[in-house]
Amino acid sequence: MMKQTTLSPTTAQETTQVPIQTSETNVEDTCVCTTVAPEEVTTENSGDECRTCPTRNPNLSSGNETKLSLFAPLTIEEIKLTLKVLEVRGYISPESYSLAENRAAHVSLYPVKKSHALDHLDNGGPFPGRFAQVNVARGAITPPDFMEYKIGPLNETFQNIKVEQKLRDGEVHFNRRPFDASEFGSIMRIVSINMGDIKKLLSESFGGATYPRTVGIQFGMLPSVSENDRLSTVFLYLKMSGYLTVRILPITCIVHHPGTNTSQWYASDFYYASQGPFSSFKEMQMLYNNGSLRKVSYPKSYYSDHYNEFGLNLNSSLPQRPLSHLPPPRTYEPKGPRYTIKGHQVEWMGWQFEFSSSPMHGPAIFDVRFKNERIAYEISLQDVTLIYSSQTNGAGPPTLSDTMFLLGSYNTPRFGLDCPDRSSLLHATKYMYGYPQDMKAACVFEADGQKALWRFQSKGLADHHLIIRASMNLGNYDYTLEWKFFLDGSLETLLSASGFLYGAFWDPNDPYLGVDKSATPFGYRISDFQIGPIHNHNYLFKVDLDILGTNNSFQTVNWRAGSALEAFQSRANISEKPGFFYFNNTRYLQQELHEYEKTFITNPLKPKYFTVVNENERNYWGNLRSYRIIPYSKSVEILEEHMMLNAWDDLKYMLAVTKHNDSEQYGTTSWYDLTHPDQAIKGVGRFLNNETIRSEDLVVWVSEKFFHAPSSEDLPMTLSVPSGFMLKPYNYFDRTPVFDVNGHYSKYTEPYVIEECYENFK
Repeated sequence: MMKQTTLSPTTAQETTQVPIQTSETNVEDTCVCTTVAPEEVTTENSGDECRTCPTRNPNLSSGNETKLSLFAPLTIEEIKLTLKVLEVRGYISPESYSLAENRAAHVSLYPVKKSHALDHLDNGGPFPGRFAQVNVARGAITPPDFMEYKIGPLNETFQNIKVEQKLRDGEVHFNRRPFDASEFGSIMRIVSINMGDIKKLLSESFGGATYPRTVGIQFGMLPSVSENDRLSTVFLYLKMSGYLTVRILPITCIVHHPGTNTSQWYASDFYYASQGPFSSFKEMQMLYNNGSLRKVSYPKSYYSDHYNEFGLNLNSSLPQRPLSHLPPPRTYEPKGPRYTIKGHQVEWMGWQFEFSSSPMHGPAIFDVRFKNERIAYEISLQDVTLIYSSQTNGAGPPTLSDTMFLLGSYNTPRFGLDCPDRSSLLHATKYMYGYPQDMKAACVFEADGQKALWRFQSKGLADHHLIIRASMNLGNYDYTLEWKFFLDGSLETLLSASGFLYGAFWDPNDPYLGVDKSATPFGYRISDFQIGPIHNHNYLFKVDLDILGTNNSFQTVNWRAGSALEAFQSRANISEKPGFFYFNNTRYLQQELHEYEKTFITNPLKPKYFTVVNENERNYWGNLRSYRIIPYSKSVEILEEHMMLNAWDDLKYMLAVTKHNDSEQYGTTSWYDLTHPDQAIKGVGRFLNNETIRSEDLVVWVSEKFFHAPSSEDLPMTLSVPSGFMLKPYNYFDRTPVFDVNGHYSKYTEPYVIEECYENFK
């Protein structure tokens, strides 16, 4: 419960309750609770009578909104209907998990054509219908392949639902399909049946370790240079507290698992402590026995001594910080939520948008409006990619794309941790080789920014903003994506990473180490037998802005430096510097409208603003109305040559601007390219074909990234690291657009009368 001091405080002796008017009903509350202060805290009013804060249900959904939505995730019923259509018509096998059958891999909402969506939203045109996109692993055909289908409209009768094939037969090789859970058991068997061959090596090297009691097997996709092969790197780990990625052992191999015939799959390239390759575990053990190998030696009691080392519980051996047992501050809503939800649409303080989610790409928002004007048609996460470098073979996959494991895999929001108890929830669905799943995907709440949005002397406006927050669990990492909607028309997109490192084995006798064994070229030693391998996190976002329509241009506002005369001459035909200008050298602005699709990298010595403008719309003062895009990361990929750059070309720049095209829906195709990047379909680079971007419908691809050289503070848990970008009005309005908010502090008055009350949390 939260207690708020009133502006006209009632004393402990006053018992009259003041009715509070809500938007829906009159609520007159009486005292319903009593607070007991902790022994360490004293208060004169600890015996005050109290009242429950009035509230309102922000969810005004009728239950039929999804059927008429262009953007809401597919419902469970729609997914089941889609699968039934495919099964009845023979496109997929009924409930089959065999690689040799046709299996539905993923089911998601098929993106509606933007022109059809805008005609419906803005002109009252026909509803385009809801369609499903289904990826099917077609193992039953010869040769097998991976196919995409469009199915719908889903609101038609069963007989009238059409199935449209979107790829050519054989266009995507079967071996290029995304992660397939049906492979897991066969890959494990290939490795596990030979684990007995290294029983002695495991026990002597790793403190009595045995398989499968204390040693586990894990694998990750590995890029291949041959379309006829499909590779995974397989590693061993100790089964201890914490996630398996911080307990990797230096025993690895590669499993070849192409096609559908698992009897032809095999393992190769066996390594022990960076020594190899060996043809098998048997050869590894033989060379170990005859003394040909450099040996690893864990202490005999290592397993028991370190079992709980990376657990995530309170460390009771450490003294608690003073008063940390007292609950921290919390915010509350004195008269209930100020936002409204209808289906997946959310409205708050002039903002309106619809939350969506793709199983593969994760959360998105569509039809984003501020004060009844559309700012963006779509803002969506496209991919999360990583490239690792390691000192030893005891490491995980060298490259990762989390679309392979479904970015739309959500944690249920934890109240008090992810979101306030008073938050509302939005749902999403996913499907991956099995059954449809409904998820509590995101929370919605208004936040107190705990600062002034603007202030001058004793006047100001407090910063309150709406937050949509979704946490995605992807193996060893959780990614939290949030959008913040501000009162001035600004919109922030943030993606934060936190979780267990993908660690790598540290070998004290590694011959590749220098004199200082604590630091390697690829990361620092951060635990007994572990380094934190260097890597980067790359987040690609699609930002489809519509500034007062779709006829937009991309303009950079370039900061220049030079003589005062140069500055004036950039706009006027003069021959002498005006006499009033005191300095001979100055900074000045030079606007540049770009004609063709382009990529951008910021140079700190040549600062610039990135803006999307409408050349046909000017504010009262004659300036082009626009929104500014402010990327937060200032780095780009430093690799000049790397296999994965064929697929992830967005790593090379911060922004790319392209002309909108319905066929250019996704900024990467990692679900195909991760396995065979030398034959990559490629990313944003395939859209950069020199089309004009003056007065066109534009898409900005924002590539956010951060380089991570893990340190000892990253164990047992990497603290949250945010990256993202801000969209900010830039001459879009004639004045600061916040003076229509009934919440300004003036010299003598407060903006709201807030009665003393307590909030009952969920």
